[in-house]
Amino acid sequence: MEIKVLDQQHQKLLQGTLIIGGISDIAKELIQNAIDAKATQIKVILKFDLEGKCVNVICEDDGVGIPLNDMKIVGKRYHTSKLPGQSETLGYRGQALNSIINISTACMISSKTEKDSMMSRILFSREAGNVSRTLTTEKQEDTSCSMINWADHGTRVYAYDVFGSVPVRKHQIFRHDMHQQNRKFHKVYSEIRRIALDSCAWKPSISLLIEIESGNQTRTLMNISGGVLGRLKHAVNLFRQIYGKNAMRNYSEVGNTKDSVDIQMAIGSALVDNKRYRIIYLNGRPLTEGDIYDEIQSRVRNKAPDGNFSFITFIECNRVHYNVSLGSLRGSATAKVKKEIRSMIDELAQEYFSKQNSSDRCLHLKSDHYDLRRIQKLPESRLFARSKYFSDTCGLEISKLKAIQNLTVVNQVDRKFILCKITNQDGEYLVAFDQHACQERINLEKIYQEMFEMNFKCKLDNPLRMQLNEEAKDELVDFQETLEFWGIKTVKNGGNYYIIELPEFVIKAIDTKSVLCPEKIESEICQFMEDLASGRKFEMKVGVSHNWWTLISQMPKLWCSILKKKSCSISTKFGEKLTKESCQMLIRQLFECQDPFHYAHGRTTMYPLCRL
Repeated sequence: MEIKVLDQQHQKLLQGTLIIGGISDIAKELIQNAIDAKATQIKVILKFDLEGKCVNVICEDDGVGIPLNDMKIVGKRYHTSKLPGQSETLGYRGQALNSIINISTACMISSKTEKDSMMSRILFSREAGNVSRTLTTEKQEDTSCSMINWADHGTRVYAYDVFGSVPVRKHQIFRHDMHQQNRKFHKVYSEIRRIALDSCAWKPSISLLIEIESGNQTRTLMNISGGVLGRLKHAVNLFRQIYGKNAMRNYSEVGNTKDSVDIQMAIGSALVDNKRYRIIYLNGRPLTEGDIYDEIQSRVRNKAPDGNFSFITFIECNRVHYNVSLGSLRGSATAKVKKEIRSMIDELAQEYFSKQNSSDRCLHLKSDHYDLRRIQKLPESRLFARSKYFSDTCGLEISKLKAIQNLTVVNQVDRKFILCKITNQDGEYLVAFDQHACQERINLEKIYQEMFEMNFKCKLDNPLRMQLNEEAKDELVDFQETLEFWGIKTVKNGGNYYIIELPEFVIKAIDTKSVLCPEKIESEICQFMEDLASGRKFEMKVGVSHNWWTLISQMPKLWCSILKKKSCSISTKFGEKLTKESCQMLIRQLFECQDPFHYAHGRTTMYPLCRL
């Protein structure tokens, strides 16, 4: 692809546009450039030096490369190989590389095409405010590059100290303490993961590796392996890798083709109503707004029995109806195309939701069926080690729905365990139940249920002032409704934010001072907002009815910790004598719980002893 300069009309339209707004934008532009260069392997490295307050970005790919003649003009503003009207490319502005070069202290681009005998390299360095260009060619391989075989073709972009030439922007990135800094970068990581999804969903053959280097540590942010999976299945796998399996459960693939429009959808159930989980791609580009986007959202919602659904939609239409720059449909036949899209979405949504019954849509985070073979892996289960008959219990399986009919309480043992006989289809087994763990599970679920059924918010006698940066203040506004759902109400007074309401059980924990302090509350709220921004937690709406059991995983972590400690403190302890009738009642209440197999802190409530 030959690099050419944009015409004056397009240059005028692009004047004053902001291309690089943050670190995630740099990763986005470099990944999309690599995809446009027909790369099948892409690697992005983000190097964070918090002490030196420096961020370096490296992107390397095995694309077609940049010809030697074009290296002389690469990086110049309005110069691009992806001209307007080429809707098959992700980039079209000719400003990404130029912007990255201008905001970095230095930038180096190395490239080689299949036809070139040598690798060409251009170095952009900043001297007295001006950017100088130094072009060189080399025969030897670049050993610093870990992926590209320079004997073939590929490109490497190394941006050193991004935003180093823009002191104000750089100060905004590194002005906070270490904790707040990590929060900011976690938000960047979340944005990059979504960029990876939007960039690679359309082309399942692409392999993308994104790594984060901080100090001496290196971790993988995304690892997308190209393969033979279909486009839709590949996109679903990426989606669930980013947002978790609960963001799209029991999904089905539906699709149809009419005239000039082809639509393929993956629709599933989600834990809560979240806009992030409804993704639309139009001719390979993500749609986030516009009439087509709103139409599809509303039409699927009208067919859904509740608002908790997610989908990924691929739409292909005749490219003459698609405007690359605006990401929307244009032209004389637009009305007809939109009508076809609306009709097809109605049919596909109806096809999916008609197959689902209420039980399929109800999300249960814990299985109703428990296999005791799983608890072999728990080192806490010391009874296993003492049982010479343990191998005989490996086939024991219990369903909580049938446990009451198949379980007989023998008696309490050592004032610690409740010995029970379980009749299975292949025989009888002795199982020991931890009496404290059983009572703790019963109390915990009772506490959870009561919390959601009652108004648990309570006003603070002395409002807590929050020390927030500007980014956290924006998040506080964005997630205000979700915070109120969890009993957190804030008000703004002047330039400061104050917490005026908290759940009653949290206030009591603060008053003890041995458990919590106001600073811990603020830190927890900031972490919770970070989880919401990254998609690890779901946004909630006040006044919307939810199944209490499905909400536990979405609760602020500190809330769960306080309630778990409370359930532990009021539960039956080791050493307390129980009658047989009390044991029977305890076991019966246990199996009425949503998850009778684990107590509050995750360990098992029961231990297999032997087969009779």
